[in-house]
Amino acid sequence: MKIIPMKNRLTGATVPNQYTIRDGRKVSYQSYSSLIATLDGDVLTLGRDWDRSATTRKWLYRWMQDNTPRIWWELEHQAGDVMSQKIQQLIDWGIIQYNADMV
Repeated sequence: MKIIPMKNRLTGATVPNQYTIRDGRKVSYQSYSSLIATLDGDVLTLGRDWDRSATTRKWLYRWMQDNTPRIWWELEHQAGDVMSQKIQQLIDWGIIQYNADMV
């Protein structure tokens, strides 16, 4: 397992409390002590805290851009303005999995 602090793309500075975790073929995003998202192969699962705060959403979107380009493309090309509503719609459609027990 490898824990990688996220970095700001503009400054290169490490972002406090935001991590990418690589474990074999699994890649996860952790914010503080909450597991926010896990990508296992082609299956993206969001935990119950994915929409907890503006900061968590900001870094989740960045993590998704880097790790789930196909899903991110779907989100960018879906009608609507609010990204969290678009993500909820993909959860409702079964494209993104949701696990309320993942914390």
